[in-house]
Amino acid sequence: MNTGILAQLYAHQTDIKAGMAETQTLLTADTIDALATAHARWKLTRLLTGYQMFKHQRIFDPLTRHGAPEDSRIAQRMKIDCVALGETFRVYLGRWTASGIEGHEAEYRRDASGMMAMLHRHILRERSGIEALLAPEKRVA
Repeated sequence: MNTGILAQLYAHQTDIKAGMAETQTLLTADTIDALATAHARWKLTRLLTGYQMFKHQRIFDPLTRHGAPEDSRIAQRMKIDCVALGETFRVYLGRWTASGIEGHEAEYRRDASGMMAMLHRHILRERSGIEALLAPEKRVA
């Protein structure tokens, strides 16, 4: 496996999981701190943006251009899925940035918990998919 790229992938995912855990902690508090929640949302946004750029530039785009035909198709599909989830996250972000959570705490808790679960599932799928794409047997001529 390309251990350098995988190490970077794991580091990004570890940071994102920590950001999601921070969000979950805020969501389970008796009272939601709107300022801390907004800060956590933007922190997670920055982490996800960096992660998306890393995957596209270092994994998906190179495999799409230079990978074996099947790997190229898989990388393209993974990039499309990544962009779609990014768009879903941006809609979520925009909704709660524009409206604020005050007076909508229960709805926000549900929405944010659902988003965290969606992100978690996506990261797990990506991890196994990328590990398969970068497996050593793929490099053997």
